[in-house]
Amino acid sequence: MAILFSTESATYIQTLSAVLASKPKRSLLRLHFTFVLGRVYPNLESKFKEQVITEIVFPFLLFSKPRQHTAEVVWYIMAETMIEETGKEYEMLKGCADIVKAEREENNGDVVEKMRSINAALSVKIARKYQTPL
Repeated sequence: MAILFSTESATYIQTLSAVLASKPKRSLLRLHFTFVLGRVYPNLESKFKEQVITEIVFPFLLFSKPRQHTAEVVWYIMAETMIEETGKEYEMLKGCADIVKAEREENNGDVVEKMRSINAALSVKIARKYQTPL
């Protein structure tokens, strides 16, 4: 497996990104994310790790009415598989799974408001990582 992904990482990432963009069933999405984040990602070179985050993971992170459950699945898988991740490629997302979990556990009954709150908290957290001093 390591040889395949070390020589064909870009092709695999592009293909998986296209497959996931076709909106597969959540069970298939769960399998792909568990595999790529749990088995493939830790063994990739830095440039391919960044590509996984930007092309595969990032499009599924924000909550919306039609993608609410999909985003929950992706955040759950990230929390489970990337506990030890410290690389610079993952830096912008570090701590975000905890924000999602905390916001989700609040007793706010309005689903749309909860999704808005999670998205706002995530946006602020990610933006702070890239904030440059004046």
